[in-house]
Amino acid sequence: MSRYLTINERMPRQQTRPYRRGEAPSMRLSWKEWVAGAALLLLLLGAALLSVWSSGRTVKLGYEISVQHEQRQALLDQRDKLREKIKHLSGMKRLSEMAPQYGLEYPTVDQQVRLDLKR
Repeated sequence: MSRYLTINERMPRQQTRPYRRGEAPSMRLSWKEWVAGAALLLLLLGAALLSVWSSGRTVKLGYEISVQHEQRQALLDQRDKLREKIKHLSGMKRLSEMAPQYGLEYPTVDQQVRLDLKR
């Protein structure tokens, strides 16, 4: 006897006629199909929630970045003003040192700072 299966034994005959009454496959879902459907639904719900959460974080991060940029710009402006003030004061120092040589009176840096603070 042959140890190989014939084609009919390997592939059972498929139904070629239409189903008769009472013979149709069940339309009810098995428990495995319910579990698979629930898992798929939970996965989709999780993906939607993650999408909403991450978009909110993106908006929040964008806002934080813009605030940080404004703060940085304010600090840079403040730095530039201080540099100008330092240049001004160093120029005044030179002028106040040179003024007596030419018989001029020019406020010293300390006096000028006091005047600026009074304003």
